[in-house]
Amino acid sequence: MDICVIKYNNMKTLYTTLFVLGGFLSLQAQIMDTNWVRQYDRVSSNSHPQIAEMPNGDYLVSQWDKYYQINTDGDSIDAAIENTSWGITYDMLGVSDGVLLTGSFNGHPAIAKMDTNFNIVWSTEINALSGSGRALHADGNDFYVSGKVGFNSCFISNFDAAGDTAWYLELEQFTFTQLTDIIKLSDGDFLASGNVDDYPLAVKFDASGDTVWTYTEYLFISFMKMNAFEKSNGNIVLLGERVMMELDDDGTKLSDTTFTINQFYDMHYEDDTVYMFGYQR
Repeated sequence: MDICVIKYNNMKTLYTTLFVLGGFLSLQAQIMDTNWVRQYDRVSSNSHPQIAEMPNGDYLVSQWDKYYQINTDGDSIDAAIENTSWGITYDMLGVSDGVLLTGSFNGHPAIAKMDTNFNIVWSTEINALSGSGRALHADGNDFYVSGKVGFNSCFISNFDAAGDTAWYLELEQFTFTQLTDIIKLSDGDFLASGNVDDYPLAVKFDASGDTVWTYTEYLFISFMKMNAFEKSNGNIVLLGERVMMELDDDGTKLSDTTFTINQFYDMHYEDDTVYMFGYQR
């Protein structure tokens, strides 16, 4: 499995994804011009790579438990950084003095803070059950994390820059579930999105951790990461692996679109334009 990082010249931020699987996948990003493509290493895991901007403007790429520092020209600044004091990373978020990580530590959902020298400043296990943190969101000095616990529960938690938890919300479902994205909405509330088994799941909640509404239905999406964004008219769009759904601000589905030959695993939303990344079967 190859780690591949791509920069597009009409996007403001660096974007990373993983495409090479024995030659069976093809990149679907035809409307964007490529500045550069870099391959850095081969790894044994097929975990979705993450990327975060460091305070000095460089980028940190993570793959499972390895990290790679690169600059905006795609040059590798140093070899793979083996981190032995932190577990497996599923999401990263650049902050003013380092990078926040969420993932699994000792088999438990956890968050951590990495400084600019790649040392772990602190790490916090979110609760005593097995699972992992899957998504991070920053809102000023408040940070939000979502993920999965056990087999059939997902969670959302609010914590501060020291890793102290303000509140923790656990949502039990009937089978395998996880929340893999968090966004802030224009009305000041938040949305966490993910899946229950092969079906969509979205939870709107406020800054105190109170649930406003929950959306799910038996609509087959398969599952990897359920991305979400808010349109300028206030509607919410969820992107599953094979299906895109649009909800109104009350959580009622307005429409769904099935991609018959494509599967999308990530996206970037900017200025009412959606960039979707995946492959064509």
